[in-house]
Amino acid sequence: MHGTELYNALVPALWGDVDENKHFPVEQPLLAHYTSVANLVNIVKGTELWFSNPLNMNDYEEMRYGLSEGMRAAESHALLRVTCEEHGYYAEFIESLSACYRRFESEHAFDTYVVCFSKHDEAKDVDGRLSMWRGYGGNGSGAAIVIDTKKINANEQSPFIIAPVDYGTAEERRAWIGERLDVLAAELKRQQVRKDGAPMAAAAFFERLKQFALFSKHRGFEEEKEWRVVYFRDRDSAGRLTAMFGYHIGADGVHPKLKLKLAPIDGVTGDDFGLDNIVHQIILGPTHTGVSRLAALRMLQLERPALASRLRASSTPFRPS
Repeated sequence: MHGTELYNALVPALWGDVDENKHFPVEQPLLAHYTSVANLVNIVKGTELWFSNPLNMNDYEEMRYGLSEGMRAAESHALLRVTCEEHGYYAEFIESLSACYRRFESEHAFDTYVVCFSKHDEAKDVDGRLSMWRGYGGNGSGAAIVIDTKKINANEQSPFIIAPVDYGTAEERRAWIGERLDVLAAELKRQQVRKDGAPMAAAAFFERLKQFALFSKHRGFEEEKEWRVVYFRDRDSAGRLTAMFGYHIGADGVHPKLKLKLAPIDGVTGDDFGLDNIVHQIILGPTHTGVSRLAALRMLQLERPALASRLRASSTPFRPS
């Protein structure tokens, strides 16, 4: 067994730890994107949502941690070495895995993009989550844009993956990598993989490792209840979104951005995809005054009338020190 057949045979085992019932599209939660009012205005006026490169995000471990730890673990995993050496392809496997890493870094990492949300419980989080206001919503002066994922078309060909973030300590995350390598070694033996299958086996493991790296964080962030929408450049073989690649000049330099147009995209979204359809609610942060709330309402009435009735203000009695 080799090539695509081998890759497809390894996928169920390598992804066997994923509970599909907790992932989109089986689960279709409300997701809140906490941001500044300035960004809210930009999103409403421009009808586009900006995705960031994970290497520039607030958790400095992010993507880099999972990939580097995974590579180190593969090179020191005793069972994997023994299994591969039985058929004389350990060196080929490690070189193929390293090649996947180099290819991703040189061709795809720069244009991998993420936008972050917090799972929103409409009954419990009616005013938004205070920790999110403090961390991402302008210390209470921002806004939360609540998206209804039931209104997003589930398309297997999409370059986007929507999924919850898994949390763990550094030790727990390293243990997860070790467990996946145990599974890989067992599958290589069960499938009786030979030397010519080493590159495809490495590609399958690297794909699992890459998604782990992008959908896991340190347990210290667990209260955020984060979900992510991640754009994978290598899944966009037709280049449907490359025209939306851009940049932003911030206080600390120039950053790459994916400026996603919130409008139907052939082969990616449904025909009804758009801001008016997917926005469930907009919550103003708890530090807004009566005047600023009225001004925000006027902004929506002028720029996006369909959203004006979905505006509410947080009643949390929070005042920043």
